[in-house]
Amino acid sequence: MFGEKLRRLRRELGISQGDLAERSGINRSYLSMVENDRSSPTMDVVEKLARGLGVSVWTIISGVEEKHYTYDTDEVFEMFDGLRQFLEDEDLMMLVKPTEEEIQALKGIRFRGGFQPDKRFYRDALLAYRRSKA
Repeated sequence: MFGEKLRRLRRELGISQGDLAERSGINRSYLSMVENDRSSPTMDVVEKLARGLGVSVWTIISGVEEKHYTYDTDEVFEMFDGLRQFLEDEDLMMLVKPTEEEIQALKGIRFRGGFQPDKRFYRDALLAYRRSKA
């Protein structure tokens, strides 16, 4: 699933597999395994791939180009099911302990084209948000 998203995004950006491997500093054979969902990359590898593609980690994880989301600054808010599931998962909340600022940042993400992010997307988005603040 991740590999399909990665391959589609790479092709949309017109980057060959060899070029992405070189830009990212990873082995081309390994990249092929990731794209064919035969290997799951670590977050470090995902970050390298994002840099190699010139996109954010959120974009590479979601498979949605950055131009497909905006940040909502209005008070009116309709919560995505994935975010609701993320916030209602008591075990996950005990582990990640998001701050109010982090929750507001997650609530502010908007998608176009009917994309419905799942709970894992918001977990990964929170981790990426924290890395960007470090």
